[in-house]
Amino acid sequence: MPILFLTARADLRDRARALELGGVDYVTKPFNPLELARTVHALVQRGPPRARGRERGEQLAELRALMAD
Repeated sequence: MPILFLTARADLRDRARALELGGVDYVTKPFNPLELARTVHALVQRGPPRARGRERGEQLAELRALMAD
């Protein structure tokens, strides 16, 4: 089951931690309900989270690079 974080915490470290914990996407509040619905639909269409390990690794690498700047 894909895990989508819906939170008010917008810090890059929080986003990175969510991905490290196995989240597949991270949405911060306030959010547009229509955009959230599209995000959820896209997650369901992508398939099992295990198939996206490389994608999550790339997202984590990008966030760590941003935090290092």
